[in-house]
Amino acid sequence: MTLYNLHTFRLFLIAITLFCANSSTAQFRLRGTVYDSTRSYPMEAVSVLSTSGRGTSTNSTGQYEIIVNEKDSIWFSYLGKPTIKYPVATIYNEMQFDIALHVTVPVMKEIRIRPRNYRFDSLQNRLDYAKVFNYEKPKIAPSVTSSGVGFDLEQIISMFQFRKNRSMLSFQKRLLEEEQEKYIDFRFSQRLVR
Repeated sequence: MTLYNLHTFRLFLIAITLFCANSSTAQFRLRGTVYDSTRSYPMEAVSVLSTSGRGTSTNSTGQYEIIVNEKDSIWFSYLGKPTIKYPVATIYNEMQFDIALHVTVPVMKEIRIRPRNYRFDSLQNRLDYAKVFNYEKPKIAPSVTSSGVGFDLEQIISMFQFRKNRSMLSFQKRLLEEEQEKYIDFRFSQRLVR
């Protein structure tokens, strides 16, 4: 190779290197947030695509980040519905390209949770299970009416319903034990014990 050809070859390599470096610097990160039509709620799982074939999706806070070229265009797709394409060259601030899609996000009503109140819970439990709390084992008792003295037939029948009597008494016992345990938990709370 002659000196002229070697010099030309070096200039050619330098030009190619500068051209490649220039084209690689033309890539940059485009960031932003995707909102609903009211711009109040960020949208999750929105696809962000570029014409160069790159793609990403928004996170739970609606933010995205995608590497694009200056000649690319990007568009957004939510539930299979794409937006128009936005040329990257016309985007003013590539660090914060926010967009609002024509989608309304259903918002649930606010729920307030109150701490449990032992006294209220205990009273409500007593009302709900009044039949069990007031249960007494059936006894034979004479009934006095205007027609004379006799025995209540329902009381006599219920005396011989052993399984029902046993289950009602055990249920009553369990409810009383639970009420006592809840009182102990209320009275000796973690804050008091520490």
